[in-house]
Amino acid sequence: MTYAAKALLKKFHPLLSSQFVKNVGILTSGTVLSQAIGLAISPILTRLYAPADFGLLSIFNSLILILTIVSAFRFELAIPMADSEKSAMNLFFLSIVCVFASVSSLWLLLLLIPNLLSHIGLGALTHYSTFIMIGLLFSGLYNTISHWNIRKQSFGILSKSRIVQTASGSSFQVLFGMLEYTSVGLLIGAMIKHITGVLILFGQFSKGKRRAFHSITLSALRETIVQYKKFPLLSSWASLINNLGNYLPPFIILRFFGSEATGFYSLALMVIGAPVTILGQAVSQVYLSTASQIYSEQLSNATSFYRKVAKNLFFLSTLIFVLLFLTARSLFPLLFGPAWRASGIIVQTLSILYFFQFIVVPLSANLTLLKRQEVQLGWDILRLLTVIAALVIPALLGISFFSTIKIYAICLSIIYILLFFINLYYLPKH
Repeated sequence: MTYAAKALLKKFHPLLSSQFVKNVGILTSGTVLSQAIGLAISPILTRLYAPADFGLLSIFNSLILILTIVSAFRFELAIPMADSEKSAMNLFFLSIVCVFASVSSLWLLLLLIPNLLSHIGLGALTHYSTFIMIGLLFSGLYNTISHWNIRKQSFGILSKSRIVQTASGSSFQVLFGMLEYTSVGLLIGAMIKHITGVLILFGQFSKGKRRAFHSITLSALRETIVQYKKFPLLSSWASLINNLGNYLPPFIILRFFGSEATGFYSLALMVIGAPVTILGQAVSQVYLSTASQIYSEQLSNATSFYRKVAKNLFFLSTLIFVLLFLTARSLFPLLFGPAWRASGIIVQTLSILYFFQFIVVPLSANLTLLKRQEVQLGWDILRLLTVIAALVIPALLGISFFSTIKIYAICLSIIYILLFFINLYYLPKH
């Protein structure tokens, strides 16, 4: 082993020896394997589907993710930090009810206004409204049950569910692509992914829970709503605005640069952005669980824990994104075909943004734990405005697509650096 490798391992040792990293390892092993499956199948998909098909899938997935984040009114966020099993179970049930209510409301809205999707610039999805509702239902349920597993620190079943999700969804996308189903094959695969995840998690959750359901009463639900009212009132809006910032770019790119550019952008995110985001979410989920215990037992250790995790994420992020920056442009045509060279350029350009995002996003759970949702809301609004300005203004000025992506990456990097220091500022100093 080289001196540099030994030095790197020594830096990681304090964190690697902790229970925190053991839990991260359980989650990331599943997410890494699931993404490896997705990456292995991606070169097949790029030869079965056109860039425009990937563009439609990107719009579909973005819409589902935006709606999912508010489908349970964010009550699911309170499940890991509930002070009793009774409160946690009532929060879980309340979240499930909210998901079904959200899907029903969407169905009624589309029934009353048949051309709604066309009116908001999503005419390409008009014939797939049923797909949208099914995707939203199972995505919302998966999100809720996942937070129950975070409370129980059942990271193994979460890891398993992600592997099965990717394997099943990708397999059906390949199958339908070979049958020449075009974009609808990608959408069906996306739905199957959500459904299989729920089936796995709910099967595990339902074991031995009959008695626990007896604690769910109308009076208990009312108390739960009052106690955690800040989550739907503030966190829902913050989460919606935050996710608009995450998933609005494909809609803007489609509007100003066309479906082909949207397809190139979506492949870049599918291959690089999605794995990085999911790895960050894995760390975030374990950080949320561990930090919750620290906040309830030894609040004075919160800042040192934050700094320790941030330091190690910095070293890991450096390794990932230097390699990414150096290889993306040449690897994409090799792996996905010459037609997809543009996606490699996009990945290289966005590497600086994902460098900071990978470090900061997992740690931003602090504002939720400290019940400073109003601060999170303020940052989310700033980020959304920055996303819109960084993409729309250059497009209106006639700046090229690739130059616009560069401007977007630089502006968003600054915003994530700001979030890091906001979290640090609100942590206990003593």
